[in-house]
Amino acid sequence: MSAGDRGGLLAAFLAAHPDADGVLFDLPHVVAKVTLVLANTGVGERCKLESGDFFRAVPQGGQLYILRKVLHDWDDARA
Repeated sequence: MSAGDRGGLLAAFLAAHPDADGVLFDLPHVVAKVTLVLANTGVGERCKLESGDFFRAVPQGGQLYILRKVLHDWDDARA
């Protein structure tokens, strides 16, 4: 699971699937703000935080990748 924003989507997914783990991936300034959201929903221990640029690379090894409110920001060539 990737794409961070404030962590709400990942937190809801992990709360609904107690056997799942997740990776919240977003730009460094976004990742720095989500720790409290994940901790307050009780899923912080099952979530790894990673920062980076998805145009360069994304975390490897995931079984499911979710993009939310991302592609509309870019032109067709980059999306």
